[in-house]
Amino acid sequence: MDMVLNIEIAERLRLERINLRITQRDVQLATGIAASSISQYESGTSIPSAEILKKLCQFYRCSSDYILGLKQNYTVNVDDLDKPEIAAINQVVNTIRRAKGIEVAAINSDIYRDRFDDDEAATDSEKSREERN
Repeated sequence: MDMVLNIEIAERLRLERINLRITQRDVQLATGIAASSISQYESGTSIPSAEILKKLCQFYRCSSDYILGLKQNYTVNVDDLDKPEIAAINQVVNTIRRAKGIEVAAINSDIYRDRFDDDEAATDSEKSREERN
């Protein structure tokens, strides 16, 4: 693997840990990965195996594509949040996008409905369509 990619992986792993405000020891305790290995991954002197990368991504709740630099955008895991909290996050993100002049796409209602899997998640038009059927 080339040195630039090593540094990119190292930096993203380090940033994920720093964003959580935890130590390498905390990561070790949570994942079982040796603190010395975590240090090597974060300094770019070693690259995590696929198994270790998977474990770290699960812990940090991010994609391996992001850590490997294949995907530049950051994904926020909202699994533990409820519908109003997710809506509030979407609203903040869309406000920032509009301020930057970025077009805001409408949410895919099928994905949204599947995510919550309840009648509350359906839009008004979907509810009307369901009532007609």
